[in-house]
Amino acid sequence: MKSQSTCHQAIIRNEKIDLIHGEVLFLPAMPMTAIFLVEKGGVLVFSSGSAELSRIIISGQVIGLQDLLSHGHWSGLGVAHGPTRLRVFPTDRLRESIYGAPQAHQALLRALAGV
Repeated sequence: MKSQSTCHQAIIRNEKIDLIHGEVLFLPAMPMTAIFLVEKGGVLVFSSGSAELSRIIISGQVIGLQDLLSHGHWSGLGVAHGPTRLRVFPTDRLRESIYGAPQAHQALLRALAGV
């Protein structure tokens, strides 16, 4: 897993991070400080408490919006699949935007995220 300070620096600067194959991005129950857009490669998400693959996130998809909207921490284990580049979106700014939006917009976003 990337060091806490490396990820934290990337999150603060709202930039990209690169992962190598097999590198852990997040752990179950870990507090969320960012969600990510996969720009290259992919992330395999395994169910919490098992080795069962629950999701495959590929280039062009977002990781974490559903977890952010439902409980604010990661619900599984995220591992890079191949060389992976992620765009970082800090959750503090997202939370402000989401919870400052009208209720109808919040409901639409939750429906789109499957929450």
